Amino acid sequence: MIEWEITKLELPLKFSWKISRGSADHKTNFYIKVRDGKFEGIGEVAFNSRYGEDEQGILHHFGQFTQIWQESWCTAKELDRALSEFDEFPLSLRAGIECALLDLESKLTERNLSQILGTPPFRGGHTSFSLPILEAGEIEEFFNKYQLARFSVLKLKVDSHNLFDNVTALSRIYNGPIRIDANEDFKDPDSVLQVSKKLQGLNIQLLEQPMPAGFHDEYLYLKKHSPFELFADESLTNENITEYFTQRFHGINVKIMKCGGPLKALAHIRQAKRLGLKVMIGCMVESSVGISYGLHLSTLADYLDLDGHLFLQNDPSKVVSEDSGRLFLSDLH
Repeated sequence: MIEWEITKLELPLKFSWKISRGSADHKTNFYIKVRDGKFEGIGEVAFNSRYGEDEQGILHHFGQFTQIWQESWCTAKELDRALSEFDEFPLSLRAGIECALLDLESKLTERNLSQILGTPPFRGGHTSFSLPILEAGEIEEFFNKYQLARFSVLKLKVDSHNLFDNVTALSRIYNGPIRIDANEDFKDPDSVLQVSKKLQGLNIQLLEQPMPAGFHDEYLYLKKHSPFELFADESLTNENITEYFTQRFHGINVKIMKCGGPLKALAHIRQAKRLGLKVMIGCMVESSVGISYGLHLSTLADYLDLDGHLFLQNDPSKVVSEDSGRLFLSDLH
């Protein structure tokens, strides 16, 4: 008989994680566990207030889920079909439940997750590391303290006021490519273009979600004139990838937590590739349990942005290890 459990997870951070929407010194997540006899599967819920999720809502909906759970939903694909009928089920909770079931299925069938998903096996890959919003004068100290020269690419969190100063400050001490992430802070495309043109000549790999997700026409205009490739993050949750995205972006940031699980994330990747979009696999602030599922999808992606566990004072699971900016699965479940 299958049993479900949810456990609160308090995750103190190494540094204040500041983006344009706010800052935090710790993250609260949940582990989802599912047991079938002696076998146990585990997933993680990294909920995000940007998408209307909170702790109380996660616990409430998990309670509802356990009340309606049916043994016939015992695989992730069957669960996906069942949950598709629920309109307001939190996507991060759905992801955690699906991951736990996939992990259980892996152990019951003695197949690893890549075999279940049909993805190439993960052998290790280079991730970016994200710097929070800082004062320009603090960037070098942060860079040295956390030994960021070991990463082959860095992502810099910015807002509309500090983008130019912070990017140029990082460029003075770091020669690798830089990803810029403004988390929707710009209010018009001309402001984005003005600062972007000033940054031409620097090693900028891409510009992620500079304006709010609802700026549909503004992104049409921005893509036509941007000197950098544009990636959608907040503009994409669990909807299908259509020509809407190709008209406005060069690529998408796929996150398991905001699309509802690995199966939907995999569908996003395949849809994006068919349309000629680039794909970055991203994450929330998560333990390496959550990160590990993204790694199994990363073999189909162009870029890895799976660094959320590296922000933690102590990763409680240590499923993923990092060496010289390269990630490895410690437990090939």
